[in-house]
Amino acid sequence: MIRAVFIVLAAASILLFPWQYAAGLIFISALYVPLVGVSLGVIYDALYYAPGAGWPIATIAGIVGSVAAFFIARLIRSRVSGVAL
Repeated sequence: MIRAVFIVLAAASILLFPWQYAAGLIFISALYVPLVGVSLGVIYDALYYAPGAGWPIATIAGIVGSVAAFFIARLIRSRVSGVAL
């Protein structure tokens, strides 16, 4: 249930909050479901990408954040027993 709440909040934060808060919520939700960062990065670029702006920064940041969140969550799971992430 908490995973779904974080994913919905992260998706809504793209529309409601500045990018710093959205990035934080997306990273927190990526700790629970790693591919959320990539998918919400693609959605963010689809909504706010300007033609001629260059690289899709949100998608690249989503990929990097998802990889980092995957290894951080894995480290947390191995260090703390009994925690279900």
